[in-house]
Amino acid sequence: MKETNKARKRSWLMVVAPLIVAILFVGIFLTIERKVLSSYETISVVTARTEIARGTQITSENVEELFATTQMKTEYVIDQAATKKEDLVGCVVENTIHAKEMISGKDLVDREQWIGEMKDPIEFTFTATSIAASVGGTIRGGDVIDVGITVPQADGSSQFLSIGRDIYVKEAYNDKGAAVSRGDVDVVCTMFRVVMEKTQGEIFLEKLRAGDEVIVTLPD
Repeated sequence: MKETNKARKRSWLMVVAPLIVAILFVGIFLTIERKVLSSYETISVVTARTEIARGTQITSENVEELFATTQMKTEYVIDQAATKKEDLVGCVVENTIHAKEMISGKDLVDREQWIGEMKDPIEFTFTATSIAASVGGTIRGGDVIDVGITVPQADGSSQFLSIGRDIYVKEAYNDKGAAVSRGDVDVVCTMFRVVMEKTQGEIFLEKLRAGDEVIVTLPD
């Protein structure tokens, strides 16, 4: 009886062992095949046609001029890669993008969505003291700015005080009060229409009136 049981076990192993080997072989083969195929798989991603400056607003008018759709191997695709140009409309470029560079969601901010998420937004206009106090007059709609004032001191000196950071500029104006587009780089702008939460805006305006000079800078 014992010999019969041993014989049965040997027979069972002789049948099962080849099956296990075959399954392992198929598994290894499929894994290798998937890796090989993945190296040839491509997807459509959005790339820059030209260098795109920080603060550029992406609109339905300029999206085709700024971006192209490119087939890219999946192994080279970056995190949060944009796949459709139309999804970029309404966004603002946060970091300078170089020509042929893949577009990542990290490079863009949806300002319209950001404004839409404000609980009680208000818009108002203010003017920087001078061209030198407004980044040489180069600020345009779509930029995000920091604002500070100088406060006179008893000893005759002035103290700089930051009164607002990461403020969204909706439009920039020339000295005649006309809105200036981002593409018009030759016109100097020192007047800006901004969007803020109402409570923050009220505090900002109160501090603005208490200052001597109004200084506008771009965030670091």
